[in-house]
Amino acid sequence: MEISPALELVGAALGHQLHDQIGALIDGNHVDRSELTVAQRHCCEAHIVYDVDWTFESRVETFRRHGNAAVSQHFGYDQAAYQSETAHRCEVGRTHQPLREPFMAEIAAGGGAGLARADQAAKVWDFGQHSVHERCSSCSGNGEVSCSGCYGSGRTSCYHCHGAGSTTQTRWISRPNGGGHSETYQQPCYTCGSSGRVSCSGCGGSGRITCSACSGHGFFTDVANVTVRAVPRMHITVRSRLSNEALLAHLVRTSAAGAAHYFEFALCDRRQPDAQTWRVVYETHTAVVELDLALRSKTYLAAAAGPRVLAFVRPAIFDDLFVEEIADLQKVFAGKKPSLQSRRARQFFETYAGQPVLDEAMKSVAKLRGNDRQSPGREVVRACDGYITAQASALLGRCMLALLDKVSPPHSVWSWFAVMLAPMALVALAAQNWMENHGPRLGWELALVALGWSVGGMLVATAASPVAALVSTVVSAVRRRAVPPAYRQHGRNWQPFGAFAWGFVGVALAGGTLGWLAHEGHVPRLDNLPVRALEETLALPSYPAYMQAAEVWRRAGLFVTPNSVDPARMKEQLMVLDIQTNLRRLGYGIAVSGQLDNATRQQAAVYAQKRRINRDLRVVHSALCKERGSVCRIEPALR
Repeated sequence: MEISPALELVGAALGHQLHDQIGALIDGNHVDRSELTVAQRHCCEAHIVYDVDWTFESRVETFRRHGNAAVSQHFGYDQAAYQSETAHRCEVGRTHQPLREPFMAEIAAGGGAGLARADQAAKVWDFGQHSVHERCSSCSGNGEVSCSGCYGSGRTSCYHCHGAGSTTQTRWISRPNGGGHSETYQQPCYTCGSSGRVSCSGCGGSGRITCSACSGHGFFTDVANVTVRAVPRMHITVRSRLSNEALLAHLVRTSAAGAAHYFEFALCDRRQPDAQTWRVVYETHTAVVELDLALRSKTYLAAAAGPRVLAFVRPAIFDDLFVEEIADLQKVFAGKKPSLQSRRARQFFETYAGQPVLDEAMKSVAKLRGNDRQSPGREVVRACDGYITAQASALLGRCMLALLDKVSPPHSVWSWFAVMLAPMALVALAAQNWMENHGPRLGWELALVALGWSVGGMLVATAASPVAALVSTVVSAVRRRAVPPAYRQHGRNWQPFGAFAWGFVGVALAGGTLGWLAHEGHVPRLDNLPVRALEETLALPSYPAYMQAAEVWRRAGLFVTPNSVDPARMKEQLMVLDIQTNLRRLGYGIAVSGQLDNATRQQAAVYAQKRRINRDLRVVHSALCKERGSVCRIEPALR
């Protein structure tokens, strides 16, 4: 197709502008703009047509009010007339020409610029509100319903005597010669007067309460508002010898306002295909240019159109310019859980800061917050003006987030660890010590205790977290001052809380498990040794405040030392020592440890079977105490 000399000049200018834009974009990013050359240039005329169908639709918005909220046009209780009026307004809104004429005149007066209005629906007409009353079906229009507390009777069972009419009392009967006895008797209930029923507090004895559905009004007011909207639907046609499909695909993704910005459209036709639709046609004739670009032995095809240089074919030039950076990142992020070391992060940061495009993207990524951090690649695409693939931009964006977390940390994990370490250790030791001394044996009891310690760990983590977050805020703020303000991220000092909260749960369960194993004799007992060693090292008993806190802990059964074990525990331990000592004297292979382990249980069961007695340890202990020459530190439980 031959093109006019004028269009050839337009195409040449468009090609120069596109070349200059790409050259300015890549300049300094491992290359100089002078290295980008044009191998060939092709130009043609393009005809772009936008068919905009404005469909006029009626929208009904309704709302209900309790009681009377009638508007000027009100239909009383006539629901049929109300519905008929609504339907009539909807029909007029869809088909009545005079209602839409002001809107159509406004669009026509805008000429080609009116295309920018085709991105969203426009309100054409508002009929105003009309209303109707409707009786409440819950109360039949009375505004009151039967009380649910007394079922409409007005009286309920007496709360004092529970409907019996009397209460049971106890009194002491003395004897003349001393002593006496207690006896029970029935006393009439003074609250209900022995009737067993009292006035209902919910309805005050009336048996009726205000209807909640209509708030006691007995009726509603339904209000309707009918508006007419013009809803646009666009159809785009492109006729171009060069990159026709690419230009069409780009315009489909571009808003009507964006197209109106890049091209000078003219309104060329207006008509009404049907009673509900008005079609407006916009067209433009413009130049399309294709450039075969050469850069360091590689060629690229770029295309643009319009007087304002709409680049709609954008080759992935930056994929080649940053090929080394991308290759390094592919190695770093190859695994499922990649990690970026601080030294490597600093290297990436210095490299990216030296490339104008990556530097701009990194500054934008640093300011991302919330859900926007899930797609950092979009900032890379924006900085590269689309001359990069989605895969490469996503990888670069991911790396920018990781390196910024190192050089401009939003929080300090070590601050959290330093603050949480002591509470974590206390939770673990508390769980271990308590289970060591009180360990339950039944499965459901263990599950309940495990749940309790999990909740307790969460509560301790929550209590300590404000201090950790505060320390993290200070430390991370100081560390972020090491980089220029443009690269400083927003603080996210509460982010580690979730991990540490679950960490508390983990150490609580681990400590509890160790304590239970010690209680059952599977592992040696600690007998609160870590806490006692800490007390001796730091001389904690010399501080009254600590002793007060320690007393509270011990009353709760936490950090109990062997000397402060409850009498029942001591008695049980002495009984186990008796059993172990006597069984060993009788020739049974058993260690005398005072711990109720599996070996003790097994040997006690063998002894019970031999003596034909119950396997209960108390029975075994009583039998052993009766043996001649037996050791019995406590009185046998059974004789």
